[in-house]
Amino acid sequence: MMDLRLFCGYSFPPLFCWLVFLMLMHCPSVYATETESAVETPINEVPINKYPYNWQYSATVRNQSLIITDIENQTVVASYGLDECLFCESGEDNEDNCHQDGIFEIDLFSVDQPLLGVVCHVGAHSQRFMLFAPLIDAQIPVFSVTGLYVVQVTMSRVSIAVEYDVDTEGQTKVLIWPDCADSHLSPSDLCAR
Repeated sequence: MMDLRLFCGYSFPPLFCWLVFLMLMHCPSVYATETESAVETPINEVPINKYPYNWQYSATVRNQSLIITDIENQTVVASYGLDECLFCESGEDNEDNCHQDGIFEIDLFSVDQPLLGVVCHVGAHSQRFMLFAPLIDAQIPVFSVTGLYVVQVTMSRVSIAVEYDVDTEGQTKVLIWPDCADSHLSPSDLCAR
């Protein structure tokens, strides 16, 4: 717990200090994240920018899923099971790389179709990144990487790089998507450009 005397000094009334402290602790601009994410509770459909689709995270006691629907005819385009995923609670510390967890839209200049990324924890300690492209595969990720403990996702205008740890000594590897040199990692229709 932060000592408010250090925060406010002795010249402000204690109630004023508490109000300022609480405002700063809950101000969204102070704790803004790189991408918007919705994983704590089931949510309404979220439009995917530039495309006529919505995405929705759905969770019940028995399963979790990511559902993509066509806006015009309200049909399900893709449904992905996320049952192995464990998402960090809001406000958890960064020790487990929780700031990466979430569901987020990915917009790559080189790929002209909707993409959604999911980062979550799996098993006792591992973290996983999954890339979903509903127009390529409606049931499984087109790209998935699991780190022994963490994954670090970075994006450029044309690709996604995922750094992940492979052993307890801290050795890491990086995979890139789309990687047109490896047909197992990238569908050929994306690499024909």
